[in-house]
Amino acid sequence: MSQVEYKELAHLYDLINEEFIAYDLQATYVARLLRAANLRGNRLLDLACATAQHATRLAAAGFAVTGVDLSPALLAQAAARGRARRVQLVCGDIRRLPLLKSFDAAMCLNHTLNYMLGDDLARAFHDIAQRLRPGGLFVFDFFDYGAKDEWIAAWRECAIGDGIRVDMTHRQSIDAAGRVATDVHTYEVRESERVSTHVGEDHLRVTHTEEVLAELVSCGFRVLKAGTKHQLGLEPTTKSVAVLAQAVPRDMRGARWLGCGDGFGSVAK
Repeated sequence: MSQVEYKELAHLYDLINEEFIAYDLQATYVARLLRAANLRGNRLLDLACATAQHATRLAAAGFAVTGVDLSPALLAQAAARGRARRVQLVCGDIRRLPLLKSFDAAMCLNHTLNYMLGDDLARAFHDIAQRLRPGGLFVFDFFDYGAKDEWIAAWRECAIGDGIRVDMTHRQSIDAAGRVATDVHTYEVRESERVSTHVGEDHLRVTHTEEVLAELVSCGFRVLKAGTKHQLGLEPTTKSVAVLAQAVPRDMRGARWLGCGDGFGSVAK
């Protein structure tokens, strides 16, 4: 995923990402994780929902879903595909959520939190905690750049649809001192007889599991499970990290304690 998919190529977002994101599998396991953790209520906040692919599936599974995304173009695509009929869609920033009501659970998948640089990660965690009722659950994932065998400096992808071909090239470099990865990406789009090229640049947080969990706890959560997405059942092979956390009572927030239930004690590198 990249910034060009959120703007000028928003109409191709589903074509590109349905090729690489296991939406059915992820939605199924989010529902199972939440229910296995004895979720009370069904109000679910889907953060960085994009075109509401997860949100629509989880609504069909019985959740009352509100999806939030920063991109008006992606939300318009979700509405154009009829997904707004089952899901409430809101344009907003996960670091400054515009919603006042309380939710029973929240989710943020596909490494959105790696885009939170500097203090933005703590701001996002804090705002999410404020939108969850005490005991509310939070499922999210991120890349742990400590897993060196998972980092690929350059790669290519291709998505093909009805009369459309999108060739994508990514080149990623890491500023170890600044703890930022820069992803420069080029999309070449062939639609009928027209060819267009789109170039963008994203910046991702170079982080590790211990840092993310410490920030999470300091912002009002305790960790129930933490492990690779494969260990948690979200994806069959990837080593990126997934977390299931619980919002603690508001009068206990700010205490730096880590309560691990039946979760995985370590993350495989």
